[in-house]
Amino acid sequence: MGTAFHNAMQYVGLQYTTATNGLLLNTIIPIIVIVMSWLFFRQNLTPIQILGVGLSLSGVVSVIIHGDISVFSTLSFNVGDLWILGGISLWALYTLCLRWRPVELHPVAFLYVIGLIGLIGITPFYLNELASGRHITPTSKAYVVLLYTGAFPSVLAFVFWNYGVKQIGASKASLFLHLMPVFGSFLSIVFLDEQLYFFHLMGAILIFSGIYLTTARRFSSL
Repeated sequence: MGTAFHNAMQYVGLQYTTATNGLLLNTIIPIIVIVMSWLFFRQNLTPIQILGVGLSLSGVVSVIIHGDISVFSTLSFNVGDLWILGGISLWALYTLCLRWRPVELHPVAFLYVIGLIGLIGITPFYLNELASGRHITPTSKAYVVLLYTGAFPSVLAFVFWNYGVKQIGASKASLFLHLMPVFGSFLSIVFLDEQLYFFHLMGAILIFSGIYLTTARRFSSL
């Protein structure tokens, strides 16, 4: 769910839909986690925490649409959006299932096992792509991208994510996914010379405020 089909379904979906649609759909992962937590484990959020989720969600949407609400009138949905929705639902389910990770198992060993299972699960689809003539062009840039993807998003990010979910729970941890557009925007400003706009700052303020309200202990019991 987490190491194979979640990513695969996202990538398939993005071949048919827009990046904006993909980003907007990914913003509802915390909502899916919260709903699943309530359905399966009867975990509830306090009113303050619900407010925090709403603030964070509004902030990330502001960043994605560049502060222009008219973007919503141009959105259209297709089969690609269903693929992405399926992928993010699997990620939400994977996050919830982390509660059953054996505590005596080292995080890297756990990641190795689920990575191996994911590799076995996705191999038939990879072989099908090779058979249809779709394969990686062997260039230095391609290998650098593969090395980066293998080391950071595929290993370190999973180790940190799994540990974070263990410490604060699935519902609170999932809210931190809303920071991805913020970090993406500011990294683009630093490395790609893109401009900083007011909606970037407002979105970041809303997201950090929402995360603070949802995770701060003194608000958790209100």
